[in-house]
Amino acid sequence: FMPRNSNAVNMTAREHRNLAAEAATGDCELSITVCTHNRPQGVEELIGILQPQIAGHAVELIVVDSASNAEAAAHLREMTAAAPQTRLIRLDVAGVSAARNAGLQAAKAAWIAYLDDDEIPPADWIFQLRQLAVRLPPQCAACSGNVLPVFPAGMARKLSWRWLDYLGMVNQEGEF
Repeated sequence: FMPRNSNAVNMTAREHRNLAAEAATGDCELSITVCTHNRPQGVEELIGILQPQIAGHAVELIVVDSASNAEAAAHLREMTAAAPQTRLIRLDVAGVSAARNAGLQAAKAAWIAYLDDDEIPPADWIFQLRQLAVRLPPQCAACSGNVLPVFPAGMARKLSWRWLDYLGMVNQEGEF
């Protein structure tokens, strides 16, 4: 989750944008970029989770297809065409970094949130992001939150502390 302004670290309190104020002007307040490669089922699940959360808010959903195969690309085109506030960007070369950069360039909002096609946000994720943006210090350039794994059926759910640290699944209390 980060402000679009590439000089966000140098922003003053006066320049810091407030999501509530932007929403009042009708501008897009939040761009959510979902990066995907050959996993349209994950994107379909994400769209289903995010659509109720973004309805009625100045939020856009950008799906960046990172060179998926023809079948996955067709499925993504159908899904995004049918989903309000959602658009699709197609890249000819695979790569999550290129996908994130394409999402950043396409974003209309001052704040950008990134999800991958295998992540499942909670039902109040958009609400929590909007609340967080108002509380962030003006000099904040980026922030992140917990990403908890959803393991496939039958896969072991217990990981050692070494793997939890390696995967970045460390819980910390408090903000900032």
